[in-house]
This record gives sequence, structure tokens and C-alpha cells, in this order.
Amino acid sequence: MVHSCFYLVRISRLPRYTRKFIRFRIPFVLEETHRIISIPDGYVALVFPDLPARQYQLVFRTFGYDGLPYLHV
Repeated sequence: MVHSCFYLVRISRLPRYTRKFIRFRIPFVLEETHRIISIPDGYVALVFPDLPARQYQLVFRTFGYDGLPYLHV
């Protein structure tokens, strides 16, 4: 999966998001560390590939803003 964008999510809120994205079959991966992206303690990066418009719309509505671009090393 080629990563496209990410959202920083508090670990305590992670189950809410993962259940939703699994239910709607939206692909994602979780990252706790990254060489370029600074991920604060207590957070994880919820990383998405390029998504079809309908799936991205659901992700956008879930967070209320566009994801940050994923920087490739």
C-alpha cells in the first residue's frame, strides 16, 4: 500500500476510528514511529492510501479536515 495521507489520533480514541474504518472497508495502517513525521507520545498516525472519492469523503467527514501529506523516505 502506497501511503498518501495521515491523521494524528490519540490512542484513547483509536478504537472508535478503527472500528468505523473497518466497518466501511477503508484501508489504513497504524504507525507509532516514523523517521520524518514527529508523532507525539500518546498518539499514533492513522495512515491512508489514495482512496476513491466516496471513501475519502467518509474519512474527511470523520475528522473534519484533510489529512496531512505522508512524507516518503
